[in-house]
Amino acid sequence: MAMMHTTSEQKAFAKLCQRAFACPEDAMREWEKFQAKLHDTNVHELKIRQQPHYPHRGKPKQGETPERGDYFLTGSVASCLMKRSQLLKNTRTVRVGNKRNFILGVRNHG
Repeated sequence: MAMMHTTSEQKAFAKLCQRAFACPEDAMREWEKFQAKLHDTNVHELKIRQQPHYPHRGKPKQGETPERGDYFLTGSVASCLMKRSQLLKNTRTVRVGNKRNFILGVRNHG
């Protein structure tokens, strides 16, 4: 379950990185919203890169100024091993026949 959640978070971050923003502030605002939803992954070296946008396809002519600048998020995504090890600590394995089944238990320390 944790690995599936990590994969879905990585895919969501890749999708966020493909989205063009009008200004760096918009990109940071969306990043802060996205970061609040992360559970099993960490993003390192987050940067905002500017990419010029021209009104036509192809290579721009020499000296041509871009119509606007689009801003994109970039960064490195990694699984949070601390959270994963805590989850595994609370997981028990039971062998039934030839199959291994996982029982997720929550310890109550209260």
